[in-house]
Amino acid sequence: MIDEGRIEAYKTWRFNGHDVRGITVRHDLHALSVFFQYAIKQHWTRDNPIANVEIPSDAEAVRIHVLTNNEERVYFAHALKHRNLYDLGRLMINQGMRPEEVLAISKFDVNLDRGQLQIPRGKSAAARRVLDLTPESRGILARRISGAGTWIFPSRRKPGDHAGRLNNGRDRNAKKQVCHS
Repeated sequence: MIDEGRIEAYKTWRFNGHDVRGITVRHDLHALSVFFQYAIKQHWTRDNPIANVEIPSDAEAVRIHVLTNNEERVYFAHALKHRNLYDLGRLMINQGMRPEEVLAISKFDVNLDRGQLQIPRGKSAAARRVLDLTPESRGILARRISGAGTWIFPSRRKPGDHAGRLNNGRDRNAKKQVCHS
């Protein structure tokens, strides 16, 4: 029988016995809640005991890893073999852009004469902005525009569209970087 008391005991066990953070317990409890929702539909139980348990906040959950200079150097040494990954990473670092923003750059968003890049689409008004290009970014974009159709990062699978993601290659490259450093 799983009830609120046992779930509270589980939380204590996870915090004390495994030294996990609140965000981990939060994820555990949300997964368990989904199970209980399914169990209710299957008539295995009448209640979702998670509904009466305090779930830890995610307010302090920060998942940011700032690359060290050495990690950045090693990553880009490997990424040089994959020009798209290299250019994507350099533009993200130089311009403070999200990966999806970089991948959606159109040659019409770039003004090399002014040294500016317009981000016309974004999640919020603040995401739609004009960026002053660093010299390195300007060089990357000039090179990519000269060989591009409409998109700076064209899709390989969907002609006429921009790349949706480069994560598989970026993830493989990051894994190599971690294994070799």
